[in-house]
Amino acid sequence: MMNSQIEKIEELAIPVPITQEIKQNAEQFAKKQPTRAKADRVYLNTLAVRAVYNYLNLLGIATDLIAGDSWNTAIQCVADVADLEVLGSGRLECRPLIGEIHSDTICYVPPEVQSDRIAYVVVQIDPDSSQANLLGFSKTVATSQLKLEQLQPIDHLLEYLMQLKHSHASPINLSQWLEGVFHSSWQALNDAIVKTRQPTFAFRSQQKIERAKRIELMQQEAAVDLIISLMPEDEIKMDILVEIYPPKEQYYLPKNLQLILLDDEGGKLMEAKAQNNNQNIQFEFIGDIGDRFSIQLALNDIKVTEKFVI
Repeated sequence: MMNSQIEKIEELAIPVPITQEIKQNAEQFAKKQPTRAKADRVYLNTLAVRAVYNYLNLLGIATDLIAGDSWNTAIQCVADVADLEVLGSGRLECRPLIGEIHSDTICYVPPEVQSDRIAYVVVQIDPDSSQANLLGFSKTVATSQLKLEQLQPIDHLLEYLMQLKHSHASPINLSQWLEGVFHSSWQALNDAIVKTRQPTFAFRSQQKIERAKRIELMQQEAAVDLIISLMPEDEIKMDILVEIYPPKEQYYLPKNLQLILLDDEGGKLMEAKAQNNNQNIQFEFIGDIGDRFSIQLALNDIKVTEKFVI
């Protein structure tokens, strides 16, 4: 890794305070370990977990600090673990890294934590300091040696966790919309949601039901409104129109924004893509009661997926 890459990692790192209370907590765990080496490892692991916990707490990401193996004194004695449970997503592994970083710096990831993790966050720690630095994260590891060049910037972690939360969420039941039951995130359409919209379904039926949801594409600093319109064809089939519009304060959709229809196994069924000066993109299809599908929005390396069942 070139020095410029090291400098970039250090520049994008996010500092997190290590308070005296956090150090005392880590010392309490360390005192329960059978050897000095194990005590030192548990101490550093605890500091790393608390640093990531505090960072996610500031971002409004719900976690369960005591649910992980890293907070279990019995497991601490037999395994090298530094996990943090992110509610609705899974476990992050928070790996401590001591001292300055160089072109050949490697973060050690023990074999026992190389699976069942949603990501690995590297936390630079100086035990004598009152600050930790979150250097970045990797979604996966293949060996015990995690190279710093594999890390994504830590400020991309929020978007990644939001994607996981969407993917783990229960599907929206569209049949319930026919009964007037809507999830709170899906709002009735009004002038505050879209400025200009072509009439849809109006010439065919008065049974049309439609709702909108604001989708944030955080890393791209963009947002769009996803609109789902339903019209029952009969007791089994339902006509579904999917539309994307820019928020009212914007005029065009982000260029290259993709609107994708996926089947229940993630296979691509339909796709629409925004070009220059597109005010909306859409597609329409017919499904049967009980069918499951997903709507995915993709912009560059950002993907947000919404699940549905008819």
